[in-house]
This record gives sequence, structure tokens and C-alpha cells, in this order.
Amino acid sequence: ANSNQLELLTDCQVLSELLKEQLVVVSVVRNEMVMLPQFLEHYRRLGVKCFIFVDNCSEDGTREYLQEQPDTILYSTDTEYKHSHYGVAWQQAVLGNHCFGKWVLLADADEFLVYEDSEHVQLEEFVETVESDGSDSVLLYMIDMYPYGDLDDARFEQEPVFKVAPFFDREALLELRFGGGMFSNSRNYVNGLRHRLAPSRINAYVSQK
Repeated sequence: ANSNQLELLTDCQVLSELLKEQLVVVSVVRNEMVMLPQFLEHYRRLGVKCFIFVDNCSEDGTREYLQEQPDTILYSTDTEYKHSHYGVAWQQAVLGNHCFGKWVLLADADEFLVYEDSEHVQLEEFVETVESDGSDSVLLYMIDMYPYGDLDDARFEQEPVFKVAPFFDREALLELRFGGGMFSNSRNYVNGLRHRLAPSRINAYVSQK
């Protein structure tokens, strides 16, 4: 029941053609139709031409919507999310089979990458700059954005996401020393907003990728 087996729903010829791209966005989704159109539009605007999604039994039209997208490779799995190390097992399967030698962004459907001058600089250009410095990965920090009013009143289906949720905490990231393990001497950051709302769970939300 919890085999973590992935079923390919995309035509193999389409798969082969899309995997010629050297820049890929990989995402695990379940019932994400509220955010998916803006998610795809955002990354397409940055120049992304290949998306790989793993759908975990969506019931809101997510799967059908993604099957209609010409730049999308779609897998399906019916394993419970918690039995996949919360999606990591599926991500690793996709990365191991399709993404060696490529640049990959792992992003949830509500995560929108922003970098310096990203309104004008394509993601491929940004990656070329990173490579020119001799690097093969980028450390990213996650900032929670939110609306002025009640979150239940936010209508992400109707307006651009950064217009609906333009606010973030002044201290959006808090540095935290975890005190153990092989990365104990590195700088780690947790989410300022979530710490403000639930300070007893400060370690639950690491805000970097």
C-alpha cells in the first residue's frame, strides 16, 4: 500500500522531448488548483520550459489540469504523503532518473522564486552567473508573504499572488544554532512569522533550501 511507486501519466515521446531541457522545476502536489496557474505562469515568465510534477491523488482537478499543459511531465502516486518522507522519496526518484547534470528547482506550488532583478533576468541567465562563480548550487531562503486582512478572504485565483499577499515580517528570518550534526557550524534560519505565531515550535520550520 505504501510502495512509493510512481506511475508516469505523460506520453513517453513528450517526456523525452522535455527532458532535453537543462533547467527543470520539480514539484509534489495535491489539490493545488488555487495556486497552480500562477505557479506555472511565474516560472514560465522566468524562462522555465520543463516541469515535473508528482500528483498525490488530487481531487480538485489538479491532475487533469497538469495533463493539459504542454511543458509538463506528470507522475501519479497513491502512497500516503507521510510514508514518502513527506514527498522526499518521490523527489529523489525523479531527480535520480531524470535530472543528473541539470539545474533543478524543488518548489511547492505556493513557492515563487525571486532573485535580484528577476523581473528582467531569466533564470537561465541567473544560473549562468552562478556557474561562472564556480558554484553548482544556490542556497535559498523562504519568506512567508501574507495579505493585510484575513487569509480566508484572499483570492489567489483572481489576482496576482504578490498583489494579494504583499506583506512579510520585518524579521522574516531568525538565525538559529541547532547545536548538533554535521552542519552544526553552519548558519541556519527559521521562519520569523511562524515563530511569532507558534514560538514553541521554532525548529519545525527551517526557512532555507
